[in-house]
Amino acid sequence: MNLAEFTIADAVELGAQIRECGKGATSVQEVANSIIRVMSEATTYDEGEPSLALIRCFMIDAHSRLPQRLARLVPLDDDDDDPDGQCLVLVATEGVEPEWCDPRTSARHQVIPLVGSAMTVTFPMITRMFRQFGVPISAIVSRDVDGFINPEQRSFNVFHVEEAAGSSDIPDQEFISDYKVSSVVAVGSPLPARGLFAVLMFSRVPIDRRLAEMLEPLALSMKLAFLPVLERVFSDDSSAERPTGSPEGRLRVEVDTLRSLLEVEQRLLCGQYRTLVAANESRSENELTNRENQILQLVATGATNKQIASSLDVGAGTIKWHMYNLFQKLGVDTRTAAVTTAQNRGLLD
Repeated sequence: MNLAEFTIADAVELGAQIRECGKGATSVQEVANSIIRVMSEATTYDEGEPSLALIRCFMIDAHSRLPQRLARLVPLDDDDDDPDGQCLVLVATEGVEPEWCDPRTSARHQVIPLVGSAMTVTFPMITRMFRQFGVPISAIVSRDVDGFINPEQRSFNVFHVEEAAGSSDIPDQEFISDYKVSSVVAVGSPLPARGLFAVLMFSRVPIDRRLAEMLEPLALSMKLAFLPVLERVFSDDSSAERPTGSPEGRLRVEVDTLRSLLEVEQRLLCGQYRTLVAANESRSENELTNRENQILQLVATGATNKQIASSLDVGAGTIKWHMYNLFQKLGVDTRTAAVTTAQNRGLLD
């Protein structure tokens, strides 16, 4: 799939591949690795070159639930620190540099505490991402997440920075410049008893709002892939499995997610259908009739209105009316311009 020419059909096919990533997996990390590998391999340009310079999957988790190797990165030295404080954890990563393909080699993003003003200043992109997802960081920090994990609200969205260069939301402009990143986009969705996940993509192919919205259903496909493995986040985590609700509750979330996915894809398909209909109507309005085409061919020979009327055995007034419509469709106001435009469009025999 060429990301520069991405279609709704591509989005549907990619979503199906992502949903397969959950089959047979035993941890969130395993699923996340599969998802970003599928995304990276499926979105290419220029003879197979990866469109995504970097793609990462983050997930919300409490500090107390982190494996020791990650908990040590955010030590709790202050009496005010909350052992259950929420963190954004890097679960999987893949990029054009070898060190970007293992979360353990990330210098600053393995664990990001979601508390304190330092986070807002240091990671403005994360703050804006949550805001576009419709999930305030304050709700995550306080673990007051009922509002946005309610299936009826269907809170999922797309984070989108169309012009990455010069954006205040992306402080590391050297990275943007060095790796020719054009746009940044993320998709995410709430998860039962776990806050949410986000897959963040740095694209070397420009992503406009139309394409960003087309990626929206992928968040729901990712959620469906994650649901069976929420008991264990990391593949090397030997801690006890975590409660994720009753089987009935999980089934209800899965059904609601599938319903949301159908609604989003239906909306996108209807939107594209309306766009195609409008384009066809516009094209039809600008197409020349047989009579207008006959007149255009005669105009190209230098014939006057009187000569054209005589040749076609119609009145001069009729020719004037056809000439007016012809000029309107070609977007010109002179006979010379009409001939030039017709030649450029390949309308002359």
